[in-house]
Amino acid sequence: MDTVQQLRLLYILVIVTAFAFGYRIFRLSPNKPINLFGALTLVFTGFLAMVEHEIALAQTSREVMILDKWHTVTVILLIIMANMTGRLAHTTSKPTRRLLLNIAMALLIISGMAMFYPIIFENEAIIYNFKRLDEIWTYNVRQVGFWAVFYEVWFIAAVIFISFSFFRSYWRSQSVREKQARFIIFLMFSIIPSFLLYEFIIYPDEEVTGSYQVSPLLIICNLGINYFFTDFRLFRIKPASAVDNLLNSLDSLVLILNRSLEIKFFNESFRKEVGANGIQKLIDIHIEDLLKRLRVDMNDIRLSRIPDLKKGQQLKTEIKVLTEEQERFFLVVISPVYNDFNFRTGYVIVCNEMTERIQYEKELQAYNQELETSNQELERFAYIASHDLKGPLRAINSFINLIDREIQPLQNKKLNKYLRFVSDGTLQMNTLIKEVLEFSTLNKKKELENTNVNLNDTLEQITEGLQIKYERPIKIQFDQMPVLNGNPSLFFQLFFNLIENGLKYNKAALPQVWIKVFETKDYFEFHVNDNGIGIDPKYQQRVFEMFSRLHHQSAFQGTGIGLAICKKVVHLYHGTIRIESELEKGTTVFFTIRK
Repeated sequence: MDTVQQLRLLYILVIVTAFAFGYRIFRLSPNKPINLFGALTLVFTGFLAMVEHEIALAQTSREVMILDKWHTVTVILLIIMANMTGRLAHTTSKPTRRLLLNIAMALLIISGMAMFYPIIFENEAIIYNFKRLDEIWTYNVRQVGFWAVFYEVWFIAAVIFISFSFFRSYWRSQSVREKQARFIIFLMFSIIPSFLLYEFIIYPDEEVTGSYQVSPLLIICNLGINYFFTDFRLFRIKPASAVDNLLNSLDSLVLILNRSLEIKFFNESFRKEVGANGIQKLIDIHIEDLLKRLRVDMNDIRLSRIPDLKKGQQLKTEIKVLTEEQERFFLVVISPVYNDFNFRTGYVIVCNEMTERIQYEKELQAYNQELETSNQELERFAYIASHDLKGPLRAINSFINLIDREIQPLQNKKLNKYLRFVSDGTLQMNTLIKEVLEFSTLNKKKELENTNVNLNDTLEQITEGLQIKYERPIKIQFDQMPVLNGNPSLFFQLFFNLIENGLKYNKAALPQVWIKVFETKDYFEFHVNDNGIGIDPKYQQRVFEMFSRLHHQSAFQGTGIGLAICKKVVHLYHGTIRIESELEKGTTVFFTIRK
């Protein structure tokens, strides 16, 4: 692994550490300013490591020059954050001294931020010579100009202020341990900045001032500060206490058994549940004795299978508990527990009540049964009503034909017109009854044995029939269609109604319908497009309702059931259907059929 790769891994480690620990420190006490500035210091250290990571990958000195600007800005921000942390750690009760310190802090922040503009936008503010030595980018600063001197003065002032703050914090410490820890922090933020001040500003090397490897050192310093000055206690959590608190806060009933299936632990939820049954002592009770007292069916729990559980396996079962008020149902999950030596030490049992879900499922099942019965009765009624209505209509039509024959010699045009209205009305009524009957029996057709339906043959059959029906020229085109598994008559009704609508509601010289198909993982999606009169967008959902008509019979004949049948057929095959249309610009029906 070369030097650049090693540096990249180091910077990635710094980035992950900075952001993870920064988030942790902030979340522990988000309302405390010292936690906020401690977290910000770590976040800016992470940003600095990101910049240094990009510099390590740079190929030209121009790339380094651009990245160096952000490197310098981030260093200034880090120094400001470190000073803020030191200022918060250094408290004083004297108002005059506190005011002077706050003024000094404010001047340090304002002057530091004033350098952002020349550093970023003025290339001549601080002059650098960039070199690549042993695959590592280095730089040499030529201290010329106002901003270079200003940066030196500011850096010296910042080092003095931060050293003073941490020294005061160390001096005012109460305990010996705290004094020792804060003295280390004082040394870190006095010796290191002083060394940088001497190396880069007071007596810089004529060839190389420094390299871009600051973030690894800063992450160590910042973690040390946050460990002693914030509520950072990540490594002081007691796992056993945390697990106990977690188990006792759960709504689930939790039991821990030893290898002999004796209870060794139960959580607070279990104690509350079982305590109501008069069991005073649960520890060391065999699980079988407990289940018998709770009146649990022993065949449900299958205790004999517990010793056969291997590592990573679970035993899931549903049990019924008989209480004085009602039957209660629980989902029980049993898992084996192994120690560090891969030796089975016991079992964990987690119980979640599912009484409400069981009751809901029973109610839903009863409701579905009632709904099924109601649907069957409704279908039976629609079938009988439709069948019985056809008889009187046939009789009316027959007598109209007889009357028409009797009055033919009279040549009464008005009477002939009235009879034609009656005849047309009976034909329309007969068509309506036929379509209502088809709609009511769709569910029955679904129960028929499914077969492979070649939609190419279906569409050819529909095309031939419509060519004969329509006296004017029409054009029906379709892609190569798939073979679907389903009921042939349902698919015929679906495509026939959609194609006929495209031809019927059409005033073009040549009515046309195009059918395209697209295949997805689970569905076939069909597009049925026409060049008809279109549908107003506000009516595009309404057209799928039963008996919904947008035009008078004198303009376009129909019953308003065709699209309702289409919608029901599509839903029977777990698909969706919708319309996109504009007036006078045609209509496209989109629908899907599950494979």
